[in-house]
Amino acid sequence: MNDEPHLDRNALNENIQRTVDRTALRKVRKLADELQAEDAARQRAGKRALIITGVVVTVLAAWLVAGLIASDSKFERGQTVAVPDKVVMPKKD
Repeated sequence: MNDEPHLDRNALNENIQRTVDRTALRKVRKLADELQAEDAARQRAGKRALIITGVVVTVLAAWLVAGLIASDSKFERGQTVAVPDKVVMPKKD
């Protein structure tokens, strides 16, 4: 029936099953590692985007404040403003 009597069919089937299981586990591990690496890359990209946004907002705020300070320096602090003695209000119809 069997040409090689020293091979046990059950042992051969178990070995084949183990090999298939190991191959499947390797594929699952590889896929899990790829997904984990993808998640880590996405998190890094999110952190970078947040940092870049913070830097841009800070630069814009500094530019705005510098512009306000520069526009305020156009006016002299000791300058007098002429206030009229009498204010004439138009009559309502």
